[in-house]
Amino acid sequence: MRRRSGAGGGPEKPQSRTAMPRKRSTAPKAARVASPAKTTPESPAQTEVARLTIELGEAREQQAATSEVLRLIADAPTDLAPVFDRIVKNAARLCQSVLSAVYRRESEQVHLVAHDQFSPASVAAVRKAYPAPLASKNLISVAIRERRVVHEPDVLVSGGYSELQKTSGYRSILIEPMLRDEVAIGAIAVMRLEPQLFPKAQVELLRTFAGQAVIAIENTRLFTDCRSAAGNCRNRWKICAPRRAVWCRPKSWPRWGGWWRASRTRSTPPSAPA
Repeated sequence: MRRRSGAGGGPEKPQSRTAMPRKRSTAPKAARVASPAKTTPESPAQTEVARLTIELGEAREQQAATSEVLRLIADAPTDLAPVFDRIVKNAARLCQSVLSAVYRRESEQVHLVAHDQFSPASVAAVRKAYPAPLASKNLISVAIRERRVVHEPDVLVSGGYSELQKTSGYRSILIEPMLRDEVAIGAIAVMRLEPQLFPKAQVELLRTFAGQAVIAIENTRLFTDCRSAAGNCRNRWKICAPRRAVWCRPKSWPRWGGWWRASRTRSTPPSAPA
């Protein structure tokens, strides 16, 4: 039944409804994942070129370090301190170690003469430990006494470590003796925190640094000996100069008279000239 309006009694007109457009529910778009860039594998030739480039850079760096040490030896033939300081810095940098040091043997004692990257606690420890007896079980003393390379991947397992290990915490150590005519005159050492062996290339490099230290020590010794010998010759010349002046014959002297006067100063007269 239709509803009647209350006033006119006529039928009530239906209200017009405007059709509203329905919004379509769209699912969220999935994020597009960028596909990884395709990498082409390197050819064996490219790998070889990269390897040779790295080796060339390392060789140039080692050559520069060697030239620097030799230049210091030539500039200061009697001062070993700057030479040793440069050697330990080069050894620490090129051997990728956290500690490096140079030791010298004097009689039956081992002395620390240069070090690099030591903390204040480590410096205090080595000052307390050195000079160390050559007959001790210290690894530095063992390398010098037995004239051999000491290469320990973990000193906590092998033993022979010193107070320096407790303060610095190094685990692996490589020691190269400094040999002159098969006699050990010192040693150079590098240390790492990781318990592992040093690569063969770094072992050979440390041997080169030990040879440079021997050259510096030998050069200083020869220079000192030559200067001492020159001083002795100069002193002898001063002593002999007055006696040599007796044999000088002035031109105004007669030939035989000059020889006669000169012969009076000697126990045996010289033979008469022909």
